Amino acid sequence: NPLGAISHAAQLLEETTDLPPDSKKLANIIHIQSNRLNEVIQNVLRLSRKDSASLDTIELKHWLIEFVQEFSNVHKLPNNWINAHVTPESLMVLFDTNHLHQVLWNVCTNALNYASSGQSSPCVTLNGHVDNNSDTKFLDIIDSGPGVNTLDQDKLFEPFFTTSNSGTGLGLYISRELCLSNGGDLSYLSLPEGGSCFRIRFPRNKQIQ
Repeated sequence: NPLGAISHAAQLLEETTDLPPDSKKLANIIHIQSNRLNEVIQNVLRLSRKDSASLDTIELKHWLIEFVQEFSNVHKLPNNWINAHVTPESLMVLFDTNHLHQVLWNVCTNALNYASSGQSSPCVTLNGHVDNNSDTKFLDIIDSGPGVNTLDQDKLFEPFFTTSNSGTGLGLYISRELCLSNGGDLSYLSLPEGGSCFRIRFPRNKQIQ
């Protein structure tokens, strides 16, 4: 398939002995992201077949640190553009690892596209926490952008809805479907101080603390 050919060609480039280091690094990025895109396609196919997610036990803080580093490197962002905080620091959650990566990547990419407009230093905060009353675990993705128009908020997770000329309108729809397939949810919260907050609710499990 086309992605397999692209990935294989990039791998062959990486193995070329006289390839300059910068070119080898770019070939590695092509190889990694081709595999990532293949996983995205597989997730869409799984959704269409209603395949169940494979739940993993994730140490959220450690996982988020690695995600922040990868996202920042790929998009060449300054160190303070995206930050992660988890309370308690040892918080463990249940979720399919590949699904969580895709959901978070989609939401953070939206923040990068929309929160960057007219701002010199946009910022995204990933805030993992627990509701002490219900023992429900959440991950909030909060950006400092203009927020979502009130009229558009009810349409955010509809397939093919987009306010961008270049968007497909599938990112948030697929992200929510992935969360639902894991026994969780993805919702949008209006912030009185401005900005946007997308909240991932993790499935509950009494064995995970």
